Amino acid sequence: MTDAPSRRQVRTGVILLAAVGAFLASWYAGTAMTPGSPAAQPKAACWVLADMDSFFCGPCLEHLLAFFRAVPARIQEDRVRGILVFGAGRTAEDTRRRAEVVRTKWRGFSQANGIRVPASVDADGAFAGLAKAGVGVLVFDPKAGAVRRFPLPVPARALEEIVRILVD
Repeated sequence: MTDAPSRRQVRTGVILLAAVGAFLASWYAGTAMTPGSPAAQPKAACWVLADMDSFFCGPCLEHLLAFFRAVPARIQEDRVRGILVFGAGRTAEDTRRRAEVVRTKWRGFSQANGIRVPASVDADGAFAGLAKAGVGVLVFDPKAGAVRRFPLPVPARALEEIVRILVD
């Protein structure tokens, strides 16, 4: 007999499903939904998981910057989203304060480096499991009907493939 999931696990699952649902809704937003029309096809997109607890690791930042430098600014704005993952504090108030620090770090980093990717703080830890596998990029490729994960650093050939998917 298996244990039932904890309330936190259920809440995390619901948050993750809501995030994916919101992403998919925004993916289709503004398209004419006539079956078979090119406008009805979703556009490729990607999420960048950034571990903000190790944000000042020099090599880690270089890999993140290399990814952003390879993606054109207009594509960054339209098709790339950041998910800022961090460890929870001991209390809810401590976690709230840490989330504000994470937002501030991202704003400064993105402004200083010309990064135009909107980002959201993973305040409830919904993406913590994915982030444990390492900082990476999730690419939603509608033509292939697949989601692919690329850990950082992204090899040059894979980076070219990601950009090609996002630009098409």
